[in-house]
Amino acid sequence: SAAFRCCGYSDHKSAGRDTGILFSSGVFCGTLRRFPRRIAVSYFRGGYLASYLISSFRDLAECGYYEGLAYWLNLWLIFVCLGISSYHVFLTVSRQQADEKLLKSKNLFLEKSCRAVEEKMQETAALRHEWKNQLSLQTQD
Repeated sequence: SAAFRCCGYSDHKSAGRDTGILFSSGVFCGTLRRFPRRIAVSYFRGGYLASYLISSFRDLAECGYYEGLAYWLNLWLIFVCLGISSYHVFLTVSRQQADEKLLKSKNLFLEKSCRAVEEKMQETAALRHEWKNQLSLQTQD
């Protein structure tokens, strides 16, 4: 079925179509901790993923032939590193945007506070000036 093909499972008839997602299935179809379970399920169902891994490790142990296994391992590692890097870039950008918004709001708050203090000082200075004028008028009388 399509769900099993997405996660790297298959029967032997469709083996040629599933080779592009073997090792990357741990990333695309769930977390990495589920990947060993997928291999076990594939093994017990007679799926292509388990037979491919077993034959690759057997070829590696018996003949030293590792070209296919190294290719898929490298491909899987590339996708994992790409995912981790993308995640960290996303986090960094979002943190910078959040910090920028926080700084803008703090700046706006400080600007409003400074304006309020200046206005209050001007009002106080105007009141003092008026009181001085009234005192000078009263002393002249």
